[in-house]
Amino acid sequence: MVFLDQVRDACAFPFVVTSDARTIAEELAQPVHAIPPESGLHVFDPAQNLWCRAVDLRWLADPTERDTLVAAVYRVRGQRPTELELVPFTANAHTHLGLFRTADHPARLEFSAS
Repeated sequence: MVFLDQVRDACAFPFVVTSDARTIAEELAQPVHAIPPESGLHVFDPAQNLWCRAVDLRWLADPTERDTLVAAVYRVRGQRPTELELVPFTANAHTHLGLFRTADHPARLEFSAS
C-alpha cells in the first residue's frame, strides 16, 4: 500500500502491521465488522475488484510517536479521505489507518473502546 509507505517515510520510525487484507468471510468473523462486509476497507476480493485499503498498526505507546503519526497521515493524504481510528483501551489496542475508495467519502477520525 503506497499510502502506508508514504506515511511511514514521513514518520521516520517503523510500524508493526497487526492486520491487513481480509476476505469477506474473515471480515464477517470480526466481532465488529463493516456492514455490508464488502464495504470494509480491509476487504480484499479481486473478483469484485476490491483491494485492501486499510491496515491496523500496533498501538504506539509513545504519545509523541502517536502525534507524529496523526500529523503524517494528514500531511500525506492531501485531499484524499482517510479513516483514522485510535483504539487504546483494549487488549487489542491498535491504530486503524484506511484510505477510502472514493474521493467523495468524508474523512473520519474516531476514538474507539473496541
